[in-house]
Amino acid sequence: MSAFRLAPRRTVVLLAVAGLAAASITACDDPAAGPTSGAAPAAQATADAGGKTAAGGKAVSAEALCGYLKENVATWKAVGSEVGAMAQMTVGLADFYDRKGAVPQGAEVDEKSKAECPDVRDEVLKAAGIQSFTSL
Repeated sequence: MSAFRLAPRRTVVLLAVAGLAAASITACDDPAAGPTSGAAPAAQATADAGGKTAAGGKAVSAEALCGYLKENVATWKAVGSEVGAMAQMTVGLADFYDRKGAVPQGAEVDEKSKAECPDVRDEVLKAAGIQSFTSL
C-alpha cells in the first residue's frame, strides 16, 4: 500500500501538471476556436499606445510583472523540483495575467523581466530549470 502513497508536495505537482494537460487538451478540442497553425502570431505580444495588445487584451507593465515574480520566487524555489516549480510558475503566471485581462506571451515576459528585474528573472528561471519564459 505504501507504494501507492504520494508525498503531499508531489501530489500537488502532479495535480498541477494534470490540470495544465487537461486545459491544453480542452483548448485544442474547442471547435469554436477555429483552425490553428500551431504558432501564435507575433503581433499578439505587441502592445499599442493605448496599452492593449494586438489581440485585444491589456498589456501588463514590466513593473507589475517584476513585482509578481519577486513576490513568488521564494515559493517556487522552495518547491524543491524544477518540474514542480515550472508547473506552479506556469499556472501562477497564467492566473496573474488573466486577472489583469491579458494573455501571457513568453517573449514579452522575457523582454520585460530582462529590462526591469534581470536578477529576479534569473532566479525564477533557475528554479524552473528553463532558459527563458518562451519555454513555458
